[in-house]
Amino acid sequence: AVEISKNGIWDWNLKSNEVFLSDRWKEMLGYEVDELKHELNTWQELLHPEDKIEALKLLNQYLNNEMEEFESVHRLRHKEGHYIWVLDRGMVVDWDETGAPVRMIGTHTDVSDDVRNQQAIIHQTKHDILTGLANRSALLDELYALKVQQQDDFAALFVIDLDNFKMINDALG
Repeated sequence: AVEISKNGIWDWNLKSNEVFLSDRWKEMLGYEVDELKHELNTWQELLHPEDKIEALKLLNQYLNNEMEEFESVHRLRHKEGHYIWVLDRGMVVDWDETGAPVRMIGTHTDVSDDVRNQQAIIHQTKHDILTGLANRSALLDELYALKVQQQDDFAALFVIDLDNFKMINDALG
């Protein structure tokens, strides 16, 4: 079932910091079976710099029982240098006699296509399809953000009202 799901599996021994990374986990990132070290630092080094603080914060919150489950969407560096988006889920499966976590297991799912689709939808809702310029909604959001900041920034708005623009655009592109 795990192999069919196309998820990468990880298994972390918190005492030794040794992490088992499944072949599929490595494959998603373009690595061969023996190319990555089996330690927590491997995952941390592959995290995108912009996602690292948040991913580690979520992991620590989970380990400190501040969250019911560990779940994070972040980017990991592929062997070829680009980043892929992963949905990282995990849970503690073993505790020591004091109740401290000893072992945690989880999965990585490649969600790059989902994130790209989401970003495209957001872009389409905020930009004019024809010109690619910010639409009225995006412009109002930006003007509101400037007002809320109440800094000494200045803004100007220049409006051009073209009569029969649709007819001209349909005829000439």
